[in-house]
Amino acid sequence: MKRCPVCATTKPLAEFNNEGRSKDGKSWRCRECACAAKREAYHRDPQRDMANNRRWRLANPEKSRVIKQRWDERNADKKRAYLDGWYHNNPIRRRAHTAVRRALRDGRIVRPSSCVRCGGTGRIEAHHPDYFKPLEVEWLCTPCHRVTPHVAPDPNDPRAAKFRKWTKLPPSQRQAVAAAVASGRSKRSVASEFGVSEATVSNIVREAIDTGRSLGAAIRAEVSLAGNGYGA
Repeated sequence: MKRCPVCATTKPLAEFNNEGRSKDGKSWRCRECACAAKREAYHRDPQRDMANNRRWRLANPEKSRVIKQRWDERNADKKRAYLDGWYHNNPIRRRAHTAVRRALRDGRIVRPSSCVRCGGTGRIEAHHPDYFKPLEVEWLCTPCHRVTPHVAPDPNDPRAAKFRKWTKLPPSQRQAVAAAVASGRSKRSVASEFGVSEATVSNIVREAIDTGRSLGAAIRAEVSLAGNGYGA
């Protein structure tokens, strides 16, 4: 047991974060108070707090990866809800990402081995200065990509009109479309049920494959989402 001087409460050692520099190997304050202090620091100066976090992640990539993996495992439902929301709310960016994946797969573009800015190697990512030009990208390393401002596409841009029909289906319904096709139904009957064109059904099926999920996985995802109450 250990007493936290912040909340003046005696708690089990499991309620304190590990701290190698202390005599007992535990932080001087409990985990709850440490989290509260971190939230306060963030609200006091969000930009500074995010910059500090970014520097730590770059200096400790392995620890950062382990922490992220643990968080993902503990918050699978929260992550799925976030990704579904992003997926539905960013159709133009999603299309640009998909176009790059397809071009890389087909050999129409080649990922370089070094960053065009700093010359660094490692993970090289495609940065879109203009999401309406999906294959005009700047190849950056992860550190350069993170500090590069991302300009969100303007939904009122005339070029955005062609995305509107495609994006009227929320993520759960797109997964249901893929599941229906996987069950053996014709694209025409599926298109009629969901009020979209057969071309849209084909695009949804192709999208499920391009994002690395088989149609069988799409069915399981659709059932999981329905069980967790996610959807429109």
